[in-house]
Amino acid sequence: MKAGLLVFEAVAIAAIIALLGRLGLPATRVAAYAWHPLPVWEIAGNGHVDAAMLAFLLIGLLAFLRGNTLAGGLLVTLVALVKPVALLVLPVLWRPWNWRLPLVVGATVSVAYLPFISVGTGVLGFLPNYLREEGFTSGAGYKLLWVVESFSGPLTHGVAAFVAVSAVFLAGLALAIGFPSDRSGEASLHAASWLLVAFPILISPHYPWYFLALAPFLALAPSAAAWALTSTSVLFYDVVPNDSLPAYEARIAVFTLATLAALAYGLWCQWRRTAGVAVGGTP
Repeated sequence: MKAGLLVFEAVAIAAIIALLGRLGLPATRVAAYAWHPLPVWEIAGNGHVDAAMLAFLLIGLLAFLRGNTLAGGLLVTLVALVKPVALLVLPVLWRPWNWRLPLVVGATVSVAYLPFISVGTGVLGFLPNYLREEGFTSGAGYKLLWVVESFSGPLTHGVAAFVAVSAVFLAGLALAIGFPSDRSGEASLHAASWLLVAFPILISPHYPWYFLALAPFLALAPSAAAWALTSTSVLFYDVVPNDSLPAYEARIAVFTLATLAALAYGLWCQWRRTAGVAVGGTP
């Protein structure tokens, strides 16, 4: 299993190099992914299927940048059936009022579902129990909400409000990315990176491998938030019995604060670039 996933990772690395070439960036930047501890631990070490997701996701983005949007959408949709997080990239591929990409997405999902139609909603498997197990239904799994309630105490309807605000924010971000003024390859990859950054910050995954989707963008469209999420996720590990590590809650607090600080820095840098362009300065 691990050997097969390493083949997928080799494909992902080749796709990153091809994307870097497409953007006119040095191929050596692939080291930001290939030498990052997170893919080493979670793919070669733990054999997570995210390697397959990364390979097809990056090939789909490469097809998109080469002008084949529908092929890119097909590949991204297929891999989203392996790891739904890949769906976050689809707004980058979409062009306003173009119905062909949504049609390809819907047709791909339908055809892929046909072999499993006899089990009906059972195709979702453990998903409902997973949502309960990870604290998403109770709200205990959302780190931002947890940090707030650590100071304020339990908030009435706090979970519903947090989920609603998060959904509106992600929808607004997706729409903003779907109607951009800059359609360049570099801008598209930065947009994909921002979606992949925003989602885990809001849903607060509990396992480091959930951040693997961000690792290729450290080479393609790096940001302080992506570096913080992929690097400080090591704080989630607690595999040495009777160790002297700080309590889990303390480590999660450090992770959350580091992420928010990196996000604030990234937004400040983005604002400075935007302001520089607006006044005719160097972006």
